[in-house]
Parts: sequence; structure tokens; C-alpha cells
Amino acid sequence: MGCAVRSLPLKPGDVVLLDYTLSLKDDGRVVETTSEEVAREAGIYSEDAKYGPRLVVLGSGDLPPGLEEALKEMKEGEEKEVVLPPEKAFGKRDPGKVRVLPARELSARGIVPRAGMEVEVRGERGIILSVGSGRVIIDFNHPLAGKEVVYKVKLVKVLQSPEEKVRGFLEKWLGRLEEAEVKVEDGEVILELPFRLLHSRELVHALEAFASDIERHVEEVTRVRLISTVFERRVEEEEASSAQAAAP
Repeated sequence: MGCAVRSLPLKPGDVVLLDYTLSLKDDGRVVETTSEEVAREAGIYSEDAKYGPRLVVLGSGDLPPGLEEALKEMKEGEEKEVVLPPEKAFGKRDPGKVRVLPARELSARGIVPRAGMEVEVRGERGIILSVGSGRVIIDFNHPLAGKEVVYKVKLVKVLQSPEEKVRGFLEKWLGRLEEAEVKVEDGEVILELPFRLLHSRELVHALEAFASDIERHVEEVTRVRLISTVFERRVEEEEASSAQAAAP
């Protein structure tokens, strides 16, 4: 039996898939998009980027507050253009977030500072504005702070069942990994992966993030279990080998 159609409005904690394009109101420049076609047309395409609907948990801070407000009244399949002022988008510019730090602090972290570089310092991300006289000026404002922005957004799907949510989070963190097999049974997620993939530190971090999202956002799941087969000999192969050895 399929899931019932979700009644409106959406609420914090709902897991949805979105397609969107974010642009600046003043000049129309595209800043971010889930569409590969739009990215290519706008000259911002990246081979490292993942294109296609983006999984978002409402109320988790993934989206600007003004966009979340608009989404709460949208239906599956609906498209909308939303214009957001700075206070409902990425905030107003705060002069206090432009700070001067000693260059040696960055050097101690193995960073060779240069203008335009994005860095993380003291738990905050910022852009280096200038370097000189042993000092580094860093802007810790969001890059779009103070900007009026436009979202062209489509609510592709509301993920309702535990299975839908688990598969959504799996694709978010591991991509479309054909070798991954996942199932949800009696509140348990069972994920099977080839053993050779577990040597990747990047994959291990992705698995940790996947499990963390399941724990926080899929309350029906009480356990995530990883299965990986190191060695498997097929009985048919053994029988065929024995028969061949016994043949005159």
C-alpha cells in the first residue's frame, strides 16, 4: 500500500527533494543551481558538483528562512519564484565580522594566506580580503550577506516512508553507488558494501554522516548496521572444481 498524500503545510523535520536556481536580484547572475543545464549556461558548471534534486530537512538550517516559509505552503510538483530581502536570505552585512588576524596564526595552521582565499579559522569560514605587514584581513560574513536574491524552486517530492528517507540520505552522502545495497526491516537499516570500498577514508566519513542523519531525522529507525563480505566461495564453483579434478 502506498503512502498517503501529505497534507499541507509542511513542518520542521520534513524531508524533501528540491530543484532550485539561486541568482542575484540586481544583475541576475546565477550563484547556485541543482540543474546541470542551467549551470553550463551560466558558466558555473563543475565536474565535482552533484546535480539533481537536493535533499533538505526543513528546520535544520539548510535553507534561508524566507525560502523555508515559502516551501511550507507549496505542494509536490509545484514551482515558484521567491524574492528574498537580505534579512530573509543570508543576513545583512555585519562590519564586525570583518576582522584582522595575525598572519602567524594562519601560518601555524599550515595556511599560506592570499587575497581571495577561503579559510576556516576559529570555527568560522571567511574570505581573505588582504594580506600585509604581518596581518590578514578576513571577512566572515556570508558571501551573499546584504544581497537581495531570487530562488526559482520546485518542490519535487516529500519523502514520507522510512525507506524513502533512508535511500534519500544514502544518495546524498554516497551518491548513486551501484554496489551499495540497502534495506529497512523492523526499524533497522542494513547497508551492504564491498569490503574493498571500506579502505577509503572519504567513504568512512560519508558513512558516519549518513548514520548521523538517519539517527536525527528518521525516528522510525533504531539501528544502522553495515555488512561487508570479505571473502565468499560459491558452492557451485567448488563442486565444479571437484568434478573436474575427479574426471579421468
